[in-house]
Amino acid sequence: MYFGMPYYNPYDFYRVSPPRKSYKTLQEALVLVRNAVQGEREDELFYDYLISAAPTQEEKDIITTIRDDERKHNRYFREIYRFYTGQNVTSPANVNFERPKSYIDGIKRAKFGELGAVERYRDIRAGLPDEYYRDMVFEILTDELKHAHKYDYILYLSLAKAPARLEEQAEVDSSALRSCYREEKEFTLSELAEYDGTNGKPAYVAVKGVVYDVSNNPYWSTAKHYGLTAGKDLSSLYESSHGAEGILETLPKVGILKE
Repeated sequence: MYFGMPYYNPYDFYRVSPPRKSYKTLQEALVLVRNAVQGEREDELFYDYLISAAPTQEEKDIITTIRDDERKHNRYFREIYRFYTGQNVTSPANVNFERPKSYIDGIKRAKFGELGAVERYRDIRAGLPDEYYRDMVFEILTDELKHAHKYDYILYLSLAKAPARLEEQAEVDSSALRSCYREEKEFTLSELAEYDGTNGKPAYVAVKGVVYDVSNNPYWSTAKHYGLTAGKDLSSLYESSHGAEGILETLPKVGILKE
């Protein structure tokens, strides 16, 4: 038990360690300790949000270990404050918790929160006169740096998933675009003839059983193209046309031609 007591010198049972000089005062350190403890409830709500929003079990487990470390830090700070003041720190029960805009926004906020904590806890360590409690704060400091690296890893996972998400979104957009241009409609030759582009009507043509809309194609501005007329099945003519397949790929598909 004696080795856990402040000022204990195992080589001298009668003399305490000499006071050390520091650029921070004990009073300054205790103010920072009290502030750290009083933010406990808001921190708990923040970690609860991150854990619930994490997309994978791996990320949930990482954030849970960070939260558990922070709970340990809170116990350490309470012990330090009680030792030097003889008082307990009370933290408010009701706090205003502002949810991050997104999970990743919360991870970024947490990462920079850890780095800010390192700066504050460094000042706490400098203001404590006892090596025992200074070592305790050193453990907290190294934990905070470890947490920042863990958040970097989570951000890396998010970036690694980004190309796949973009590819999936592109496929969704492409499918939506295709469905927008293709209607489940069947045309007979007589019905197709009604879409000849005259009198404000759309201009449709059929090629190999597929009906295309050429209304907005600049080469079909008059519903005609090099002697071809809209409202007809042009399969045989397109087969002999150079580059016809490439042109068809740019045209909206509106249905199929019934045999």
